[in-house]
Amino acid sequence: MKQLNLTEHMVAPARMPNMSLIDNSHGSREPSQVHLSVIHRIAVNDPQLRDLSVGDILRDKETAVLLAESLRGNTNLKRITFERHYNMDHAQIIISALPETRVAICNVAFLFDRAQVRKLYAMSIGETIPSLRYLFKLHLNACYIGDDGVISLAAILANNNTLFHLSIQQNNIRDEGAVAIAHMLQTNRRLRYVN
Repeated sequence: MKQLNLTEHMVAPARMPNMSLIDNSHGSREPSQVHLSVIHRIAVNDPQLRDLSVGDILRDKETAVLLAESLRGNTNLKRITFERHYNMDHAQIIISALPETRVAICNVAFLFDRAQVRKLYAMSIGETIPSLRYLFKLHLNACYIGDDGVISLAAILANNNTLFHLSIQQNNIRDEGAVAIAHMLQTNRRLRYVN
């Protein structure tokens, strides 16, 4: 596979506060000019870029690595949404870069029904929470984490002092998971909204 060089592929970045790394040119595993333009804006810490949706770019490992490298040290990006993924390993590359950003809101949203994949993403992000110093809102709705996942998440969040809002609706949480959340809320004084 060829090495991607961002400067060779650049187009002038548009000045839009929200950008998406979801492209409708199905079948191509090469990064589009839109992908490269957004990655460049992340790399140069564009103050206008606040929200990012990461999707089909994850079909290509080299582009996912390029995105992760661009995320490291970005201080302007505040919200990242993971959706429409194809490869968990590629998503993990992006997730591993999050602790070095100032991302405050993380959404895991899916446009298709793959319960096991949703659970893997949710748990991967959950394991990263202790190192996400700026994260204050986390949405893991419909990720099918179930009681086991919520128990793990509650253990991670027990001593977290940054997360303010946790959304875990539609996760097949039963009594055991609800009890774990209740115990976590006894020690976590920062978390105010759980739904």
